[in-house]
Amino acid sequence: MVIATVKGDVHDIGKNIVSVVLQCNNFEVIDLGVMVPADVIIETAIREKADLIGLSGLITPSLDEMEYFLGEMNRLKLDIPVLIGGATTSKEHTAIKLYPKYNYPVVYTANASRCVTVCATLMNPEAKAEFWEKTKAEYEEIQRKFAVRKPLRNGLSIEEARANRFDGFSGEWQTMCRQRQNRPALSSTKMYRLPPYANLSTGRRSLCSGA
Repeated sequence: MVIATVKGDVHDIGKNIVSVVLQCNNFEVIDLGVMVPADVIIETAIREKADLIGLSGLITPSLDEMEYFLGEMNRLKLDIPVLIGGATTSKEHTAIKLYPKYNYPVVYTANASRCVTVCATLMNPEAKAEFWEKTKAEYEEIQRKFAVRKPLRNGLSIEEARANRFDGFSGEWQTMCRQRQNRPALSSTKMYRLPPYANLSTGRRSLCSGA
């Protein structure tokens, strides 16, 4: 497996943890480090005949770089499964932005232990097809829900916003201000005895702060 933090990102703690955990589970890992351009990752994966590629990113620009990387993989007609991870990544982003860019498995992994399971499944010819079909179904369901919500996120035109203005108040401002000064009555009161005050400078306890 070839693993790297994508170009523009210098964070590598999560990537390093994943690399160690995978090696402890008998995976051979080629760690390219941080700030790695897409072409270097791809060239290394081809040269080393990698079975998997892992991309890591912590900052938002890393998401754009991952999207570009998958577009390059598709352009070159490669079929190596790609795993996505890092604090800024999510299953929703993978489904909506990354999955459509690549014709082969691209899988979001939430943590290092999950990465081991996904890698083992993708390298098992019998389990890979079923796992990917299930993952694609999850991605397409996320896309469907996003498409339903998307029109609600579009802003209103100025005419629509003016038509929706609040017209409920029709009185004088002074009257409204007097009404807002009213306070609800207290239903009950309780009194508590204060604990002795601790004077940290002397170590003594007293009921007043200067003693």
